[in-house]
Amino acid sequence: MPAPAAAVGYTYCAMDIEEWSLSYLDNRSGDNGFLWYEDGIWVTSTANNVFDIANGQLIGNLGLTTASRFGSYGNPHPGGGLATYNPNNNWVGTLYGPGFYIEIQAKFDASRYDYNAWGALWGNTFGQINDGQPDGSVEVDWAELYPAMIPIPSFNSGLIEWRAACSPGWCISQGSGSDYSRAANLNDPPFSNGNWDFNTMHTYAVLMVPSQDHDGASGYMQTYVDGIPFWRAPWMRGGDYGRLDSEPFIIEIGGNYMGLGKIRVYVKDQSRMIRTF
Repeated sequence: MPAPAAAVGYTYCAMDIEEWSLSYLDNRSGDNGFLWYEDGIWVTSTANNVFDIANGQLIGNLGLTTASRFGSYGNPHPGGGLATYNPNNNWVGTLYGPGFYIEIQAKFDASRYDYNAWGALWGNTFGQINDGQPDGSVEVDWAELYPAMIPIPSFNSGLIEWRAACSPGWCISQGSGSDYSRAANLNDPPFSNGNWDFNTMHTYAVLMVPSQDHDGASGYMQTYVDGIPFWRAPWMRGGDYGRLDSEPFIIEIGGNYMGLGKIRVYVKDQSRMIRTF
């Protein structure tokens, strides 16, 4: 039981992958019963040979491309209408929360990163992108290597709020988080040991505690790297961040030159999950 999850009462293990199998990934069938889906609104289709298994890890044969995102949610009928919280034929998979702890072992081949490369452990609240709510959703990025800063790559851990009302369609309206470049500029533990290698497996975790699990106070996000607290961000009750108090969450993974190891998800109880099987 991970200590951060146990400390807030998230003791129900909702997912536990110790070794990967390609059978866990939907091959664009649109069927129930998979842990991860390669198609959907935000989980776009990919070639069958993108993924491989090596030593129990999920590896991209040519590096995961921007078209090889996958997640805990898929939409088998993109033209079949908007999805709702109640599972129907417009989505398959599993949603988690409100409130969850997720830890994922991942490695990023930083030597291959350029302005076309991006790797991330992230996700979204179910609102807006799926059920048509007009006033936004919350994207959670708890570990990503990305080309937006110099020197390349940079490491980000934080919250981003998305709104659909911006022209020409999407904009970032309230970013919060910390951006760190490589090596000497990684001054916070655990990176400050000076010997950090993104291209070995490390455990990147996020704890999301909504208001109702925090004695009614504002909810918060805490990220961890190899079990060491890294970034903490509160959110105000109400507004778009308040969606984290009420909406289930879609886990998403994708980008370039990534490898994935063990994954564990903990929630308070089975009522904090919505699934189609």
